[in-house]
Amino acid sequence: MTPADPSLALRSEGADVVIAVHVRPRAARDAIVGVHGDALDVRVRAAPTDGRANDAVRDLLAETVGIARSRVELMTGGRSRIKRFRLRGLSVATAERRLMPSLGGAGAPPAVT
Repeated sequence: MTPADPSLALRSEGADVVIAVHVRPRAARDAIVGVHGDALDVRVRAAPTDGRANDAVRDLLAETVGIARSRVELMTGGRSRIKRFRLRGLSVATAERRLMPSLGGAGAPPAVT
C-alpha cells in the first residue's frame, strides 16, 4: 500500500494553492493530523456554529504555512466537514514543504484515517 501523500489535497490554481480539508470540530486541540482520503485531516477545538470552526481552520492553515490570515479564503464547504481553501500567493511545493512538519516531518508518511 502506498503511503498517503499530502500533495493529493493540494492543487495549483494560477498563483495560488487550493487545499482540500476534512474538518473535525470540537476536538481536544487544533492540529493537522494527517490525510483523510484526498483531503488534509484537520481538527479544531471550535464548535461548528456561527463560522467559528471555519475561522479556526483558516487561522491554523495560515499559521502552519506562514502566511497572513487574510490570504486564506474559504472557497467551498462553509457548512460541511469537507472544505476547500485558497492560499493566495503560495506555490504547491512551498505549501507542501511547510505542511510536512505538522504531518510528522519530511521523512515520515502522514497518518491515514
